Amino acid sequence: MSDCNFHARFGWFWYNDEEIFHDSQADIDRKVARHAEQGITHLITFGCTHFRWSFQPFWPVINECIGKIVSAGHRYGVKIIEHHSSNLGFFPDTPENLTKFTGEMELRHSNPDHWPGLLEFITSPDTELEQWVQISGRTGKPVVTYGGHGRCFNHPDFRAAYLEYLESIYRLGVDGIMTDDVQYFREDSCACPHCRRLFRERSGFELPTPEKWDAWFGNMLDESFTSWLRFRFDSIRDFHRLVKEHYEGLGRKLLRPNYTSVALCPNLTAYIIDDLPALDWIFQECCFSTIIRYTWPLYLLDQQHRRMMEKKRGIPSMMMFYAERKDQLIFTWGLARLCGALYTNTPEGESKMDERALREFEKKYGFCLFRCGSIPMVGFVDSLDNRRFGASYEASRMKFWLQSCIFKNIPVELVDIKCPETWKNIPVLCVNEVHVLSEREISDLLEYARSGGVLVVTGDSGCQDERLRLRMPEETAALWKISGESAPSEILEFPFGKGKIVRPGWSFGYPGTEEEKRHLFLELQTRFSVLSPKEIFPLRKDIPELWLQRSYGRPARKSMPNNTLYYEGEDAREEVAAFLTRLAGKKSPFKAENLPEGVLAVPLLASGGDALAIQLLNAAGTLKHGKEETMSHADPIPFPPLEGPDAVFSVRLPETLRNKKTLSVCFTAPDTPEQPLKSHGDGSVLHVEFPLHRLKTCGMVLIKK
Repeated sequence: MSDCNFHARFGWFWYNDEEIFHDSQADIDRKVARHAEQGITHLITFGCTHFRWSFQPFWPVINECIGKIVSAGHRYGVKIIEHHSSNLGFFPDTPENLTKFTGEMELRHSNPDHWPGLLEFITSPDTELEQWVQISGRTGKPVVTYGGHGRCFNHPDFRAAYLEYLESIYRLGVDGIMTDDVQYFREDSCACPHCRRLFRERSGFELPTPEKWDAWFGNMLDESFTSWLRFRFDSIRDFHRLVKEHYEGLGRKLLRPNYTSVALCPNLTAYIIDDLPALDWIFQECCFSTIIRYTWPLYLLDQQHRRMMEKKRGIPSMMMFYAERKDQLIFTWGLARLCGALYTNTPEGESKMDERALREFEKKYGFCLFRCGSIPMVGFVDSLDNRRFGASYEASRMKFWLQSCIFKNIPVELVDIKCPETWKNIPVLCVNEVHVLSEREISDLLEYARSGGVLVVTGDSGCQDERLRLRMPEETAALWKISGESAPSEILEFPFGKGKIVRPGWSFGYPGTEEEKRHLFLELQTRFSVLSPKEIFPLRKDIPELWLQRSYGRPARKSMPNNTLYYEGEDAREEVAAFLTRLAGKKSPFKAENLPEGVLAVPLLASGGDALAIQLLNAAGTLKHGKEETMSHADPIPFPPLEGPDAVFSVRLPETLRNKKTLSVCFTAPDTPEQPLKSHGDGSVLHVEFPLHRLKTCGMVLIKK
């Protein structure tokens, strides 16, 4: 991966009715020029025709508009990446679905009346594209999602038609392609005749008929069910591979960014991101339907996965937001800074935010903002196999522990179980309810402890092998080479080589009552079946319904709560932070003292090793809210004035900065020139004094030679 990919700055170009039907080339030129003036180097297209199959009769006029965008982009040195849904289409056959369709068009400054014959086309059940839809295994009927239907990626006619359409896009001269929504839209799809046939040919198993579906579905120890899960992932990967091989066969080399909103979750739509065959940038979509002020902990947590993928694949990670105001813009940009991620933003349907100050700051300090190294005190083990096939994946304390560390300014890193070279030097390594582990992977973890690391193992980690076979308790215990139950009542510590293995108590380090924790860690952990959020969190009262819909131009309405947002549980967070800090001991690389609650600090090492930046964000007060019915996307980011004694940052310096007679230490931000800070140290550890009043929104403490 070339360094130039880390220098890319992404924006979004919205093309709706105005751009498609009215704008001249000169009009498009002016709109693209505005992005170029702000330092944008890559534009991803977005628009009212995102559900591209609904607009099949209008593809020529849409392509004409895309061609204008490409010409304008190339005129101003901006790469153009065409982005649309690969398979979704509206099917407004009910009043509710019609409302979704018209509302979506209104939201994107478009009107169905401007598209003659559109409504008739998308409501016809006899069109060819309605013969390609994903089928529910439970009902035998088309899967309904987003007020319409998705096509099946195994349908040969759909595959051929989509590749033919992509060829028409490529001929316009686009620099890249982003084929969105390549996934199954329900946990029971697809069960169309093509999927049934292919599944039988590849696995030897038969998919059940609808009347037998519920009795079969969800048993994670049933080889036929897990084979079907694998079949779905393989089908999605094969479709991505098909697209890649197709354009390569045409002699084209295209840029390929891709995103997901949440990766650290049970993946019942078979959406793949870790093992995409073509991926140049991986980014987090921080969804338009969520209130930025209240849901940022979810995305800051899940961005740890994108950071892991950046290191694993050598590609930039990025965060995408839908910020509409200046306070949201600087806050979300500050969130990206905490993760060393590229930043991209777009108000839904528009392209009008002024980002020049942020982009100028990135240009000046890019050396310590991007491609940065983490300085973790704690690593959390992630296994792709466990996420996809491990029973009871959500019945884990990993996300709460990870978020607790973030809230308490403990540097963390999500690490890939298959890449031990990336976690061998982290002081503390947590294996939280990672069921699926091979003998080799357990051996690698033990070698980490034997070499001096502190290995924390919770729950029934390792109770399934790589073939998903259930190990007996004594077999699992023998592999870990420690005695005692997997769910002890108290913390147990076992010396192991130069390090140790720690088994926390079964209820340790998690918010809620004993009844709730017993349900989660003793009952659900032994279920070995697909679990719904209602099963996992039936008793929790501390998770407000903050996933608020603002789509379709209608007033906000509540949707299902997201179970990775932990607002309560402060005592448990303190318990986790103190526990992990004690285990790290003198090996802790970073400590932040006297920071008010809600002020976040993350140390990141510049890629060249000649600078270290402590990224700061004033998130104080963002999670305080009144009654849920009064919460709104209009709620401002508080950014309260910070008072109190100076904060003190103590950071263990990397070899490249140790024992230097003089180090430059300053604070700076997009609206603040460099301000010197007091510091002292012994050449190995540097202590920086930071006056709190200097931090208004976000900024960084820069330590360099």
